Amino acid sequence: MDVMSGLRSDVYRVLVTSLIPGTICTAPYMCMLAHYFRRVAAFIDVQPVAAGVVYFILVVIAAQVVENLGSQLESKAWDPLLEKRDPLHMENWSKYLQMAFKTTPVGEEYIRVVVLRLKFELNTGMALLLSAYGYWWIMPMKAGLSLGASLWIPGVILAVAGYLFFESYESCRVLSSARRVLVEKVTLVGDE
Repeated sequence: MDVMSGLRSDVYRVLVTSLIPGTICTAPYMCMLAHYFRRVAAFIDVQPVAAGVVYFILVVIAAQVVENLGSQLESKAWDPLLEKRDPLHMENWSKYLQMAFKTTPVGEEYIRVVVLRLKFELNTGMALLLSAYGYWWIMPMKAGLSLGASLWIPGVILAVAGYLFFESYESCRVLSSARRVLVEKVTLVGDE
């Protein structure tokens, strides 16, 4: 794999699993800060680069928080549910973590793709959940809607978050099955 391809892959992973969810989570609260605190708005106007750096740092911090919350959902809710369906779920997970491949099986590449999707689902779902109140609060001031009329905004946000959480469970289920297959037997194809 060439360096640029690996770099593009890493940038995409960070963008999808961290920066987008971190931005979703922080955006309404930054708007609220700028609206209610004149000094914040003045700082953004006078020092846009510095404000951008501060905002980027806040996005990264929020991204880490939502990633931790997503990991908690996976380990405290999804893994126990999967363990009920498949009593070997955690044992296969443990065996999988101890595996070393001489060559990368096709299943391993598939797992990487599903893990990226899972992280997006968990992190973005958590970011939406944490941001719903903020979006509801800023809609009257930014879009001119009444507080009551803007209730549909968090409703849609929470529905999308719920869908992403459902899909994250399904991704965990797919990963559990893929790990089981890899743990049971990896077939080496081609010259040795």
